[in-house]
Amino acid sequence: MTLEVADECNQFQEQPHLIDSHLDGLLTKIINIIREEGLDYEVKHVAFRCLYFILKVRGFKVVARHLPHETADLEPLLHYLENQDPGVQLKWEIHYGLLLWLSIVVKIPFHLQRFDTSTSEPIMERILNVCKKYLAGTTKAQDMAFYVSAIYLTRPDVKDSYLPGFINWAHEVLTKDSAQFKKGVLSTLAGVFKHGQREQMMEHAHAVLRTILTIKFQPSELLIVKKPLVKVTQRIVIKTFHVFLNGRFDILETSICLLEIPAGQQIISCQSAAISVNDEDDDDYGVPEEIEEVLNEILQALQDKNREVQYSAAKGIGRLTSRISKNFADQPVMDCCCPSDCLLSCQFCGAMLYDELRGNFSVGSAVRDAACYLCWALARSYDPSLLQPFVHQLAKALVITTVFDRQLLTGCRFCLSGTRRSTGHFSSRHRHSDHLRLVRLRKNAYLQLSLFVAQYEEYRPHLIQHLVDRKVIHWDTVIRQLTSQAFHQMTFLDPESMKLILSTQILPRCTNPELYLRHGSILASGKVISALCQVAKDHQRRLPDELGDVAMESISQTCIAILEERFWRRFGGDQMRIAVCNFIQDLSSGGFPLLDAVVDRWLKALRECLASADSNVHTLNTG
Repeated sequence: MTLEVADECNQFQEQPHLIDSHLDGLLTKIINIIREEGLDYEVKHVAFRCLYFILKVRGFKVVARHLPHETADLEPLLHYLENQDPGVQLKWEIHYGLLLWLSIVVKIPFHLQRFDTSTSEPIMERILNVCKKYLAGTTKAQDMAFYVSAIYLTRPDVKDSYLPGFINWAHEVLTKDSAQFKKGVLSTLAGVFKHGQREQMMEHAHAVLRTILTIKFQPSELLIVKKPLVKVTQRIVIKTFHVFLNGRFDILETSICLLEIPAGQQIISCQSAAISVNDEDDDDYGVPEEIEEVLNEILQALQDKNREVQYSAAKGIGRLTSRISKNFADQPVMDCCCPSDCLLSCQFCGAMLYDELRGNFSVGSAVRDAACYLCWALARSYDPSLLQPFVHQLAKALVITTVFDRQLLTGCRFCLSGTRRSTGHFSSRHRHSDHLRLVRLRKNAYLQLSLFVAQYEEYRPHLIQHLVDRKVIHWDTVIRQLTSQAFHQMTFLDPESMKLILSTQILPRCTNPELYLRHGSILASGKVISALCQVAKDHQRRLPDELGDVAMESISQTCIAILEERFWRRFGGDQMRIAVCNFIQDLSSGGFPLLDAVVDRWLKALRECLASADSNVHTLNTG
């Protein structure tokens, strides 16, 4: 049953909002099963697993709003959690679901002392003890435990009585307990400084920050605690900024843009955020030492190997630099990036296309992801006139990344949003980007979405040239095959350009010593020639008249050169057999005229290829 529920929920991963109208009904059925006292424990476990599948799709914050939050649920829910053992890892879905339910129940607008009874310890202490117990766990339920703890400790009736004691207890944990336990405590502190009111947090901020900056974590511990460590340091400083800056900035936190790259230019179009800056007074006040320490820690975190740590550090720098003077903010920004003109014109667009082979795997997805996010941030932060000189180059790189990124889920949402923001409203030439959509299957992206985008002349040359320069020689065999098929379809859109590219760039590579380049070029040549033959038939013209004598001779010479080199008998012979067989099939189906001697040599080559054990080669030979 749980597998069926998981399969149903996974269908909504791309558009999770579609299940919102059904959430109340689904959750009511699950909660009724949980509340039923006579049911077997394993049945309730199945119900909690189904709840978690829904959480994976829609997110715990949305689901929590649909859970019941009556005062009558507090005591039985707390009793249920107290009787659970966080060490039983096979039942972590139960712990996670109960803690999620508790996160909405503890928000009830009544003083919790009203629910105390004379037969048990105060309910406020019981909730805190439950939170501490699950913070020490090692399962996924720990993530929900520190979320509940942060919400609970920032309640008005709890913060004065229990928050100081929790901070002292957290200090003890950070100095002697396990790394996983420290992760839970640090995450709780980060949540406390996120949800708590600024006035509430001021008296604790300095002590917590000093504790975190002075504790020396072991290298093995940093692998686990680095992300929450970065989060809590930046949030502490942000909460106390209005005191450090003495009201110099008027900032509305809930609506200010997160500016990852201020770059020393005027920031415009941040809705509902009033930032008043007097550049003449930039040097009139000193920046506290704590801010410099935190910025240094976050800058170091940017170099961490963990992607999540890097993202957290980037957001922290953006939040901090948007709240300090321009002169001081320029220092960490210049440590992170090059000047803006160079970034936009050269390195930035190149980063969106970066993909490099290292051994048997490639690197570059993180770089492309960050570049797409940066484009999205620039479009949100800067006035359109500042980016106007770079619109065409940005549009080209964004569209290429959206269509041809090998890892389609990497940065695509930011890339699509960045395409619309950076190009859609800057110039009428680039409004076609509004039609781009995310295609989950790579095959559909190459053969459907690319054809749709190539209909527009301002994008077509860039798409074709990108395929020629990067995808024909790509290290992934599937990419090279899809590239050849994309060339076949684009030839019908612009046969004149494809004839020129075929003669000058693709055919000369068919005998290149490099395996990837040779294999991709032979596949692409066959598909383009086949499409040009079909174009000639559609125009009711002779093929020599359509292609020209020079192109005809070049194709014939390439056919002879491939046969003479006999690449299928060298390194990578299996790939070359498939490529040569595809090439022969494409020219034959297109009706390309060749001398009888060349055809005889083709037949001999096909007989040699039949000796291969690859079934794909056999299929192409018999076809």
